[in-house]
Amino acid sequence: MAWLRGLLFSNWRNRGVAMFFAFIIWFVSFQTEKQSWTDEVRVVFRPQDSDRYVITDTQSSQIGESSKRVFDGGVNITLEGPRKQVEEWKTSYRVRRRNLSIDVPPQTKEHFFGQSDFDLPEGVTVTTIVPKSVYIEQDQWDTKTVPDLTSRLNVSFTRPSHQVGRKRVEPNELTMRGPRSILDSVDIELSVRLELNYEFDGEQTVELRFTDPSIPQSAREQVTIEPQTVNVLVDLQVSNEELSEDSVRVTFRVPPGYPIEIRFPDERIPLRFEGRQNEITRLREKFAQDSSSVEVSVEVLNDLLNGRKEAQLVFTEDELEVPGFPGINVRQHVSRKGQGPFTALVVPCQSEGEE
Repeated sequence: MAWLRGLLFSNWRNRGVAMFFAFIIWFVSFQTEKQSWTDEVRVVFRPQDSDRYVITDTQSSQIGESSKRVFDGGVNITLEGPRKQVEEWKTSYRVRRRNLSIDVPPQTKEHFFGQSDFDLPEGVTVTTIVPKSVYIEQDQWDTKTVPDLTSRLNVSFTRPSHQVGRKRVEPNELTMRGPRSILDSVDIELSVRLELNYEFDGEQTVELRFTDPSIPQSAREQVTIEPQTVNVLVDLQVSNEELSEDSVRVTFRVPPGYPIEIRFPDERIPLRFEGRQNEITRLREKFAQDSSSVEVSVEVLNDLLNGRKEAQLVFTEDELEVPGFPGINVRQHVSRKGQGPFTALVVPCQSEGEE
């Protein structure tokens, strides 16, 4: 056993030194060994003069493809170089977890990827890049004012026989900012829907609407509005409709027990009716069925009933009522515009025994 112990442990210092140097040589050789790494990195393009210019579209084409497609920011690269530098770059990129930013001048129409785009350490090279280039469209920033938001407010509701009453938007204008070439194809949408309520008073978001469907999504994302929310006040009122008729019979409401005669030579007069939509519809149907069955009436006041002499009853359209239609008002017909009131003659009737 002595010979085995001597074989294993004799001259151990020299053996340890030899093993140390052997490890150093191996480690250096391992670190400097060429390594290849393929992966996708994320790239974002920015205009050099971002105060004046904006990138509206980026497209790329793959090898063998004749058409372009939207560039999604992904670039597949293959790196080659010493293992240590490649691993350092991979670790640095993954730790940053962000896009590689590339600034492009205003005149750039196509960017070709190169070594300098990826901030690589010394000794590391890019052997393949897919796609090799990206087509870039740039435009100048511009602004425009969108006025009179109140007139653009769209109000929808479910209640019948109603219409929009008050309508107000504050502020009543906004500023739109975006690429100059597409601003004329951008509009806004501002809407309120009233289900069970008669009124809406609160904040509402202004939406963008693009009238040109060919505008790329990347350009649409550059358009902003200020403010994005506005204060909206809107309420509903009972909706009125009108109906004009050229010949309507007039009757007079006289309490029973008064022996008088009403002389009204016109008998039938032109009138205009105003009221709720459902009431006007019902009145219109009654005229269509039998116009002679429709009449309006006026009340004969008491001070005209007790006299022994003839008296004049003067009345206007506003004093007329439509029996069976309490929600309808009577107004002056357009054919009588500028004319005065009507006049009827109240004549007392002599009772028996009076001379």
